[in-house]
Amino acid sequence: MTLDGFLTVLALAAAFYAVLSPVQRLRVSLTWRRQMLIAIPAFFSIVIFELFDLQPPSCPTKFGEICQYLILSGSDPEQTHKFSFILAVSWLIISLMIHRISKPSLSNIIDYAQVATNQIAEEQYGIVPHYVV
Repeated sequence: MTLDGFLTVLALAAAFYAVLSPVQRLRVSLTWRRQMLIAIPAFFSIVIFELFDLQPPSCPTKFGEICQYLILSGSDPEQTHKFSFILAVSWLIISLMIHRISKPSLSNIIDYAQVATNQIAEEQYGIVPHYVV
């Protein structure tokens, strides 16, 4: 992944967010704090590896046979791009897991009420019970 490829992915994510309905935006906003815990370090590490051509760490021996496919050592600049891509994919997977396992808390009551009110206003009645569960 090159820097312009990473910026393209970020621009596409912003474009998808821009075309979401207000209710969908509120759904995304319910887990933004947890998402930022992984997004900020992932974003800065990808940018640092892309801009400064740092050498990625070597593959741990715990991965076993996978290491032969993830050759990340050497002075080749492609190794940095490969490692940045691995970071971006890991960010996506962890972000999806955080979104999937997030449970409602008392601090989310106001957000849930706002989402439910907007869904009722948009006549999306079948989706409201999904958040209560």
